[in-house]
Amino acid sequence: MHPRLSYAVEASGDNIVTRAHLPRAGLEFERRLEIRETLIIVAETVTNVAACDRPIGWTQHVTLGPPFLEHGLTEFRTSATQSCVFETPFGAADYLVAGADFDWPSAPRIDGGMADLSRSTAAPCSSARTRRFPVARHLGGEPQPHSAPGGTVRK
Repeated sequence: MHPRLSYAVEASGDNIVTRAHLPRAGLEFERRLEIRETLIIVAETVTNVAACDRPIGWTQHVTLGPPFLEHGLTEFRTSATQSCVFETPFGAADYLVAGADFDWPSAPRIDGGMADLSRSTAAPCSSARTRRFPVARHLGGEPQPHSAPGGTVRK
């Protein structure tokens, strides 16, 4: 039998904070959503409350769709710089060079041009998958390449 997940949700004005305690993993998770005019600010924190350090692989992706996104208009902003395209073909409407490394948001297109990934495509159909490697400031002020700060989505 699995223990029940302990979680909390708090809402105040234009903010929502969710927290979960994961006792078996020795982790606490917090996600903050803040609405600022036309922006949604997402910030997440994972705290290791175990007695020892442990490596953690953090994978995230934005899962938003209409009515929050509009083709050709919605902007995605992130603190990430280094990025890469999925290594193999991803779908029938691929338009980015598979396996290409690039600096966000300019990704190399198969047709030789560059795609601005900070704005959603206006194409009726597209296939693309990329990874971004966020850089955050740690307590000492130095970039921490494995940190995962929040991104913003703008409509």
